[in-house]
Amino acid sequence: MARFFDGGSSLTWLADDRIAFIQVANTTRYAVDDAVDTILAINQLWPVTQPYLMIVDVSVGIAVTPYARQRFAETNNTVNPSCYGRYAVLIHGSVLAHAIRLYLNREYMSAESNAQIEGQVFTQLNAAIQWTQELL
Repeated sequence: MARFFDGGSSLTWLADDRIAFIQVANTTRYAVDDAVDTILAINQLWPVTQPYLMIVDVSVGIAVTPYARQRFAETNNTVNPSCYGRYAVLIHGSVLAHAIRLYLNREYMSAESNAQIEGQVFTQLNAAIQWTQELL
């Protein structure tokens, strides 16, 4: 069951509540704040005995706004260093998405100092879920 926030973002737990799936509904600051605040809260509470598994859907295009980039950068390095796992970022599957994918891989995926958390950018939800579930 999805939990919807005031700004329009949502949190759904997949795979028997072992994968956090966050959807950002629009490009407003409220939606971005909802998503980032949710990620930060989950990161603080994630149990080190379970693989860290998260999918963040920003396919509405928020990855290109300066405010979204700033806020999502706040989530880097907030997972307990003892955790291991994967996080996937889902972006829109357009030509521009390929440029965004390169940017995200360079800026965010390599910025994670915790080598036990691996990140990847996807344009299809099924591929993101399949890749994330490989650790279950």
